[in-house]
This record gives sequence, C-alpha cells and structure tokens, in this order.
Amino acid sequence: MGIVTAIICVTTVVRIARDPRRPAHALWLVTSLLSAWLFVMALAAAFNPNGAIDLIFGVAMPLLVPLALVGAALGLFANTAVVVRREGLRLATLVPAAIGGAIIVTLLVSGLWIDYLTSSFLLTAALPLVILPGALMIIELTGFAIYSAVYAWLPRRDDAEIVTVLGCGLNGDRVTPLLASRLDRGIEAFERAHREGCAPWFVVSGGKGADEHISEAEAMGRYAATKGVPPDRIVYEAESTTTEENLRLTSALLRERSIEWTRMLVVTSNFHALRAGSLARRYGIAGATLGAPTALYYLPAAFLREFAAVVMHYRKANLLMWIGLSGAWLMIWCLITLVVVKG
Repeated sequence: MGIVTAIICVTTVVRIARDPRRPAHALWLVTSLLSAWLFVMALAAAFNPNGAIDLIFGVAMPLLVPLALVGAALGLFANTAVVVRREGLRLATLVPAAIGGAIIVTLLVSGLWIDYLTSSFLLTAALPLVILPGALMIIELTGFAIYSAVYAWLPRRDDAEIVTVLGCGLNGDRVTPLLASRLDRGIEAFERAHREGCAPWFVVSGGKGADEHISEAEAMGRYAATKGVPPDRIVYEAESTTTEENLRLTSALLRERSIEWTRMLVVTSNFHALRAGSLARRYGIAGATLGAPTALYYLPAAFLREFAAVVMHYRKANLLMWIGLSGAWLMIWCLITLVVVKG
C-alpha cells in the first residue's frame, strides 16, 4: 500500500510540475489524498488495531464526510441568497443552489439505498446508477476546488512579451469592479516587466455585448491608459465573446501585426485562472495565468460556474466514466446475486 501511494503521489507531483495548467490534475490530487488516507488506515490497523488512530481514520473521518457535504450544501444555499440580492435573479446566480441541491439529493438517495440494501432487490441494484453522477460531481468538485487553490499558490514565471487581460462585461461604457481588478493586476505585471528592462505589449481582449455601448476592449484600453500604460503599447482585440475566442483571436491578431513573442501572461480573475490556463495550453500558448482578487460574496457562484464549464467541456469523458462505473456496478451486483442464489 505504501508503494502504491508513493507511486501515485510522485506521479501527481511530476504531472503538475510538467504543466500545471491541466484540470485533470484535480483527479490525480484527490486520488493521492485518498491513497494517503488508506495507507494511514493500513498502518494503524497493522501497528495498533484497537487504538485511537484506527478509530479516527477508519470511523470518524468517513462519518465527517456527509456532515461536511451537508454543511457545504447549506453554505451554497446561503450564498445564493446573497448573490441574488446583490446581482439579481439570473440563471448564473442560481448555480450555487443547483450544486447544493444536487449534493443533498445525492446524500438522500444514498441513505435510501442503504436503507433498502437488504430488502429490495430492484432498488438495491438501480439506486447506485442514480447516485453515481452525483458522487462523481462531488469528487470532481472537491478535486477542482483543492487544485484551484494549489494552482493559485504554485510558483510561476510571469516574464512575458505579451500581457493579455481578458474581458468580463461592462457597466454601460465603464469597466466593472471585477474587470478593474483584472486590469489592475495586468498593469502591475506590465509595469514590473518594464522595471526589469522588458517592453511587453498590453493586450485588452473583449468584444461588445448586446447590452454594452462599446466593446470591452475599448473600455479596458481607456482604463489602462489612464493608469499609465502607454497607448502605443496597447493592442485591442474587440471581437471575442468567450474565453476561447479571447485567446484564439488574440493569437491571430498578434500574428497579423507581426508582433513576435514566445510567452504570454494571461490575466483574469482568480476563480477563472485554472480554466483560462487550460484553454491557453490547448491553443498552444506558452506562458502563465495570473488571477486577480474577487469579492468574497461573488467567489462561490463564479467558481461553481467555472466548474460547470469544465464539466461540460469534458462531458464525453464524464459520460463514459458514468457508463463504465455503472456497468462495473451491475456486473458486481450480478455476481453477488449469483453467489447468494447458489449459496
């Protein structure tokens, strides 16, 4: 068990060190933590089978999991009320409540399954097929949250010839506090590069929404110029409407203008940094992603929207995982049933 745990942990560290911008590292991190927990349990059972350590890791910690999940769900419901009050009732502001509801449903169905474990053949076989999607979501969300925190603290090179700030909506023709936070972080990086003797380009990326008077790029450029960024070093990418387009159209625009570069520093909000880095990696953009601070009340809703976007991006893999686990469960249940019938 110790050897297996060491291999998994070392593999996780190596994968993160090679390229930290992969969301799949979240599952490796969860697997490493689970392996370490099982290893500690195995050690406790071997050296002190009736001791307190075995009781804590073998009984107390598993019992804390559903309590923690209930607490998280209640917290998400409370956060939804705060966000709706401040931002208005929209589909996006209801995401925390939807995730919290999914957690509660998963726990209730799991309890129902345990209750019918020996009394109903059909429910015992079928309920896990309903539990599995919720369980996968909880595991992936836990891993995504842990790795997002790890990703924010990982050391990274922030030297780059291009500093690109991603747009996120305007208030009329003015930048919002969320966008201003991104711009301020990008301007800090731009000025730091100048102090170190570099001359980067400052790219503002964002198109014009249906409810906006001007493009995000234009408003962002005005803001950056008032903060001291030389206008002749600002590049405007004013067509994009998604993060994918931000990165793809920015790269195309730099090629069109024959601006040579090797590394790009992508600046966005902290909740968006991991997914933006993942997309930059997919488009072959070398460099790093820098996250700007976000208001605490807004952070859970924004973070969960990012998680939902990642789940949707990997929807085929998630569907295959659910089908595979469901098939494995049905095979196991059939084998158990055969053994019981023959016995």
